[in-house]
Amino acid sequence: MVEKKYKKLLNLFIICLLGLILVSSVYGADELQFSNDDVAVEGTVYDVSSDLSNNDIQSMLDNAGQGDTFNFVSKEYKGISLVVDKKVNIVSNVNSTIYTSGDLSNKVQELNTDKTFGFYFTKNSAGSVLSGFNIIAASSDYGVIVDNSDNTIVKGNSIVGAGNNLLVKDSNDITLWGNVLNKAKENGLQLQNVSNCYVANNTMMFNGRSGIEIYDIDNSNITSNYCCNNSFNGISLYGKSFNNSYTHNFLNYNTNGIYVNCQSSGDEIKANTLIHNIQNPNCELGGFESGNGLLFGDSYRAVANNGVYVSYNSFAHNENFQAKNNPLQNMITLGPNFFNSDDPENTFVCPLLLAKILRLNAISLPNGIGIQMVEGDTPVKEAGTVSVQVEVDGNMYTATLENGKAVIKADPNVDHQVEIQVGGEHNQEVKKIKQKVTSYNKKDDSGSSDSGNKDNTGSDGKPSDTDGDNSGDKTGDNSGSGDASGGNTNSSVISDGSTSSGDSGSANIKNSDEFSQYLGTNSSDYYQKYESLSGKDAMANGDQSSAKSSSSSDSPSDDGSSKEGKSYELVSPNKIAKAIQNSSGVIILAVIALLVLFVIGYKRKNKM
Repeated sequence: MVEKKYKKLLNLFIICLLGLILVSSVYGADELQFSNDDVAVEGTVYDVSSDLSNNDIQSMLDNAGQGDTFNFVSKEYKGISLVVDKKVNIVSNVNSTIYTSGDLSNKVQELNTDKTFGFYFTKNSAGSVLSGFNIIAASSDYGVIVDNSDNTIVKGNSIVGAGNNLLVKDSNDITLWGNVLNKAKENGLQLQNVSNCYVANNTMMFNGRSGIEIYDIDNSNITSNYCCNNSFNGISLYGKSFNNSYTHNFLNYNTNGIYVNCQSSGDEIKANTLIHNIQNPNCELGGFESGNGLLFGDSYRAVANNGVYVSYNSFAHNENFQAKNNPLQNMITLGPNFFNSDDPENTFVCPLLLAKILRLNAISLPNGIGIQMVEGDTPVKEAGTVSVQVEVDGNMYTATLENGKAVIKADPNVDHQVEIQVGGEHNQEVKKIKQKVTSYNKKDDSGSSDSGNKDNTGSDGKPSDTDGDNSGDKTGDNSGSGDASGGNTNSSVISDGSTSSGDSGSANIKNSDEFSQYLGTNSSDYYQKYESLSGKDAMANGDQSSAKSSSSSDSPSDDGSSKEGKSYELVSPNKIAKAIQNSSGVIILAVIALLVLFVIGYKRKNKM
């Protein structure tokens, strides 16, 4: 009888153990799928351990077949300088640390170069992948070089301390995604003579020159990169730049945010954040050519009157000009941008630039008060990220606008007195936009917008067109034409005519439910996670995970009430992550249900 009882317990233990293995495999499968989604395993997989010398690994690479995968399985490797001369996948799922060599190996000398590096991808390596490494390159001229190697992917690596951390030259269809390129003696990333490249979600901090330095580029997308605390420019453009998109990049605490000193045709600088760039009297361009959000150099030329078009960017708190033209250039026309002021005399835009001002309105929403960036009366749907101080009924809040909108939680059933503060740093006078926001009326969701109407009712206002096209038509940079006019020191920027400083009004907005469905905190905000000092230090040292938890604001309280000093923003939900979590939960529940059925069936069998 006792023996039978022990057998029952043993069988139950085995069933539970199998269940735990199944549950673990669910999580393991998700992680594996995420880390290797760009790696197509076609041939042999080689495990590379740290007891192999650099020459041993080089020999393995030389003898490998096309599409083979080299999986670095140890935590640390020293003296690495590898030439990749065929299509292979070089990956690490354990975030291996690579210390590069400062010596020229025999294989390196065959390249006829005197530059040292960690990895060098040649023409024959087209289609290769480098992913998952922490590369310490203080001993080398370069961390990684991609030379005439098309369709190569460099993803999820940290490269720190080289002369230049990552160089891509004479290559097409390159993907650079999610890399940390910090503390280079010169540039974090160099792009030279490249085409059809996708450079996204990379971080470049504390580099000796620029975060990204570009010579000759066309038909490429440079987007959502974070360039902070670089000694020269966040992004520097030289040579030729044709038909490129520079969007949603975050550029702060550099000498200049973006420096445009190239021939340009069909380029677009759109929805970037250019803030807190610092004037440097020792700048190689001269102290007056530093501290600007956007700077045009003396070599900038618009090809066929179709140069760079600058629109829907957020400029704030730059120490010199928000945007500045070179005195040797003709007048350049910009598109609509936010310049941290609703007052044309306090935008600090160079008198050799013409632009439109995007303004801020306070609007009533079903879940609180919305702060909306507008072009005329049309809500802006895409813009750079910027924070403003908002006083609601005597309580001060920080509202971070993402793509032109933010939400402050407040009782929607009562009227509120709202003051939006703009300016206030680097010789900019503080201005307060005073508005009375009426309570949200669920019966009236027609979208009336009359922020400039002084009778505070909004009933006479025309419905605002939230579906309007905000892209704007590109105008010739040097023509001096367009919708904006100006050219004098005190009033070089004019507005489209929405609420000016001191005006009051009420506002409602069409389709305001689009605000409430995306209400969230900045816990998942790509930019805000780097705001704390500890987060910046962690990112500078190549640690991507340490900075993720640092956030400049708290999440809303569960009861939906607002608290003094909190910041509320609109953050789009991560649908992919949500889908993965949902599917994992379903699988786990299914496993648990199977376990329960096993146990019930087992008990019934023993009773019989």
